[in-house]
Amino acid sequence: FCGSGEKIDVDSNDKYLTVEIPKGIALSVHTTSAAVKAETLEQQSVLVAVLSGRTELGEVTAQSVDLSSSSGSIAAESIMTDTLRCGSSSGTVWIERAAVETVSIKTSSGSVKLDEVSAEEITVGSSSGSVKLGLTAIGEAAIYTSSGSITLRLPEEGASLTYSAGSGKLHTALAYERRGDLYVFGGGTGSITVESGSGSLTVKD
Repeated sequence: FCGSGEKIDVDSNDKYLTVEIPKGIALSVHTTSAAVKAETLEQQSVLVAVLSGRTELGEVTAQSVDLSSSSGSIAAESIMTDTLRCGSSSGTVWIERAAVETVSIKTSSGSVKLDEVSAEEITVGSSSGSVKLGLTAIGEAAIYTSSGSITLRLPEEGASLTYSAGSGKLHTALAYERRGDLYVFGGGTGSITVESGSGSLTVKD
């Protein structure tokens, strides 16, 4: 056990450091090349910044969650938070379930995969990595890619989708009403904007 704000130096010969964190406190973890793994976190806030190691999280509940990596992957089973931010240069971002107010994810060449997400606002930006987004409920979403492909799974109530691309195409087997660049699926409740340089867009239910 150690006091709040305490710093721990780990010998390079030690392979693992296991820390038990009390619930409800702000958690901040910074590593250079080590992996970070946690099964269950119930914190005030969670910040994990990794240079080259991977980040693996189980169930996370916090007011804010900030995950970043230069070359390591970021994965989480479940995240419940007001604000979720993820950033990666070349590692992948994969979140199985998320219930949030706002989501912001940015990658350079790493792919982004959100299996089941419910959010008021989502922003995803990727240079060359693919984006796969499964929506269970959405207010507004904006997806920007240069050359990566995009796959969207819409919520049951559908969505209004604005799609513009340089050379990419939209692929879907779902019924929709088109008005220029606007595609209305189902009730068209949520609003989604997709802008891509050359990546194609696939829409599913």
